[in-house]
Amino acid sequence: MEIVYMWINDPLRSMDEWELNFGGPWRFSFDRASEELSVKKNKLHIPRFFVPEKHLSENYYIRNITALIGENGTGKTTLLNRIASVMSGGSTELIEFSQEYEVLLIFKIDGDLRLFVGDKLHVNNGNFQESGVMEIQKTELMTEDHFQDMSIVYFSNIFDSAYVPTPNEFRNLENISTNFLIHRPYFHSSYKTNDFTPRESEMIRYLDAENQLNFLIRHRNKVEKWSLPFSMPKKVTAKFEPTMIFYEHMVNDLRSYKDAYQLEKILNSAYDDLVYKNDAVSHFTLLVIMHIYFEIRNSPKEVVEEINKSLDYYTYSEKFDIYQALEMIQFITLKAKNSFQFYETLQGLYKFINYLLEEIEQKRLQIDRKGIHIDINDSISDFLIYYRNAFRHYPFLHFDWRDLSSGERALFNIISRFSSAINSPYSKIHKKSHVLILIDEGELYLHPLWQRRLINDLIEYFSYSYCEKHRVNLQIILTSHSPFIISDLPNDHIVFLRRSDNKIKTMDGLDDHKQTFAANINTLFSDAFFMSEGLIGEYAKKKINRLANYIVQSDTTSILEHRETIEKLIELIGEPILRNKLRAMYLDKIQLTQSSLHQMEKRILELEHELLKMKGKNDDKNS
Repeated sequence: MEIVYMWINDPLRSMDEWELNFGGPWRFSFDRASEELSVKKNKLHIPRFFVPEKHLSENYYIRNITALIGENGTGKTTLLNRIASVMSGGSTELIEFSQEYEVLLIFKIDGDLRLFVGDKLHVNNGNFQESGVMEIQKTELMTEDHFQDMSIVYFSNIFDSAYVPTPNEFRNLENISTNFLIHRPYFHSSYKTNDFTPRESEMIRYLDAENQLNFLIRHRNKVEKWSLPFSMPKKVTAKFEPTMIFYEHMVNDLRSYKDAYQLEKILNSAYDDLVYKNDAVSHFTLLVIMHIYFEIRNSPKEVVEEINKSLDYYTYSEKFDIYQALEMIQFITLKAKNSFQFYETLQGLYKFINYLLEEIEQKRLQIDRKGIHIDINDSISDFLIYYRNAFRHYPFLHFDWRDLSSGERALFNIISRFSSAINSPYSKIHKKSHVLILIDEGELYLHPLWQRRLINDLIEYFSYSYCEKHRVNLQIILTSHSPFIISDLPNDHIVFLRRSDNKIKTMDGLDDHKQTFAANINTLFSDAFFMSEGLIGEYAKKKINRLANYIVQSDTTSILEHRETIEKLIELIGEPILRNKLRAMYLDKIQLTQSSLHQMEKRILELEHELLKMKGKNDDKNS
């Protein structure tokens, strides 16, 4: 099932008669006033356009890629979310959607084009039957069966407080967006005390690291047709960086409990004993102590106070070390059975520490003050399993790829999330033959060099890892405001969102019907769609305008006084035409000034000469 065409009118959300063609052999157009749905052939349509070279599957491939392009605030993300809800909510969501908005949709189902007209619209005219479109006369005919064989994967790297579509709302949705991952029920905690809250960013860092590590485990030692466009990391560092700030928050927070004095006493003693030691194991032990605190703090208050009371009977050595920490974990675990989740976490932490000590002793892991250095081999799977069971609320290790640039990390993150979506045993993509991929500003955080190759990398990755390996057909819809993205897409696969007369409208192409595919990036940048206010930065523009006005309006004396600054500023301008124009304006002004001075000097000499002549005549008379 593919979405081929969408017409929607929702003025309250700035969707003023939006029309979207998602590519394909036909171009549709709907006129609300005349109730006419027109169709014409797309003369430049090329079947299997997004199938890469050496693709092995004849039946499973990327059917279509469409980009929604527009500046910030034009509603790209809102539109993408709307598509997600319509396509993943099934017929019930579609019917409710059509009752709330004026909407018209054309789907491709089993090779046939189906027209869905909402309750608030009517189609009574047009030549749309020429394309083979079969109109659905009643909404009841759009049944759940039409949606059974498809799934939606929604990706976004944007981290804000926006609405997040959830799998509970839409059963066919696999949400791998940052906003959703950090709000997953497993990681959500009502924990918030004083001025410290576990950072959501730490959760997403861990989840992304876990996805990346699982990706490497799946693809390690495999010769595959597709691979990352850079060398896969051979080693990862699990960093631990306990700080005084965390410790101060920890102790201050404990003091809010009237019955937490024993716990505070033990943590203070452990901290004082470990903080100034330079060996790696002491640093790790200090991290474990802080982690125990965070997990205790996320337990019910009565559990914290019960543990604190039991510590009246706990004796510890004057010198705190990792074995003392293990002993304390065992002791607290026995007292925490009333809190099952906390009990499970402490048991997991105990097993994780013992596992690490054994691996370090056998030299299968290396540890220093910066962290635990792990080779990407068979042992990494065991490490992840033990570590995953050692925390509930706060991941206490930070995974770091030392040999990856920021652009490589960003692309690695995109690919690993999509890999987790289809390879997870709980994935909703399994046994589906159609998958709709929705990507919201995938180029976010990517250097222009990586933006330029993003479409190619996605085509090659999805063609192999989704289409060939899992036998699914794909439709991809993405949002962007980058010319680098649209240079890889034909004009008929792009919908432009543009602000005009305080409204946002959809456009089928750039001004003058320019082709976008393989277009020069500079040409695309220079189009008024992207740069309606010019091609230079706003600050530079204002600075240059002030300089031009100053040259034109100032008197020559003032210009000569500031001559050095003016000349320096002109030389700083990188655009040669602009620089030469300002230089000419400046020199014209200076030359006029110099010419006037020369004439004045000449006149003075003439007057002096006449004065001398007159003086000579007077002298002759007197003699």
